[in-house]
Amino acid sequence: MLSRTKVVVIIVLSVVGVSAIGVLAGAVLLHVGKTSCPDVEEAMAQELADSTVLRLVPPNSSSVYRYVTKPCKDDDNIGQVGIGFGFSGADSAFLDYYKTELPPLGWTLRGELPAEVPGEGLALGRPQLCFENTGKPGVILNVDLPIPAMGDLPASPYFLEYRFTSEGLSCSDVQRP
Repeated sequence: MLSRTKVVVIIVLSVVGVSAIGVLAGAVLLHVGKTSCPDVEEAMAQELADSTVLRLVPPNSSSVYRYVTKPCKDDDNIGQVGIGFGFSGADSAFLDYYKTELPPLGWTLRGELPAEVPGEGLALGRPQLCFENTGKPGVILNVDLPIPAMGDLPASPYFLEYRFTSEGLSCSDVQRP
């Protein structure tokens, strides 16, 4: 299962062409030797995967799937624990659902970006909503709209995703232009 970051990489690789395959193969080989993650990363990934937050799915959702990528298994050393799914409502209804449901659970909206950034086009890889929780320092919770279909590639799903590192993350780290 692919995170939003991985989907963007695949899209870029399909545009860049065959020369990028060697770079990708090299990156994959770097991760082959890693067999286990530090205990703190394992524990955090498990805690987030078991979170009741990941059971929050708006009405009109379908095909929900879960994924876990620990920081030590990611090229950017960022852990991603989340759900991806289809949604048949308006994007604004999707975003409003999480703006309503997450604050009572301790998550504060710290950043909001439009799906398109003037002068840049699509804001690929940057969450539309980013939440932080003082009870989970260094962990952010992202709400992402799908990346539209491009050429032969289908649109990505909607995402609700925790992100974390050993050093910690804040919404300002992921929402920079």
